[in-house]
Amino acid sequence: MRWIITLGFSLSLMLNCSAHALSGKAVPVFEGDVDRAYVVVGEVNDNLRKHFAFQADPTKEKIYAEIWERGRKMGADAVIHAKYGETRRTLFNNGRTPISGTAIRYTDVGKKR
Repeated sequence: MRWIITLGFSLSLMLNCSAHALSGKAVPVFEGDVDRAYVVVGEVNDNLRKHFAFQADPTKEKIYAEIWERGRKMGADAVIHAKYGETRRTLFNNGRTPISGTAIRYTDVGKKR
């Protein structure tokens, strides 16, 4: 019985994580620079970890959603210079993907173009 409950809980967690990344919302994450005035809020440097060995490697959309989530928590309007590396596995780690970017806030928000 415990095994069934644990399996059900694990599956619901995996589905919730997948739904967040696949919701279809555009995230303000850019690989290059932007053509608007901005100030740097901070740097995003982290590892996106896999929780289970049988999970698929994260997609670009999932990675960008995670980069945006970290930038949003800093109070950013966007994240520029977004980068990610290849997922690496070790004997004691199911997989981690290095992610980075620069969180920015636009300074021309109230101005008309």
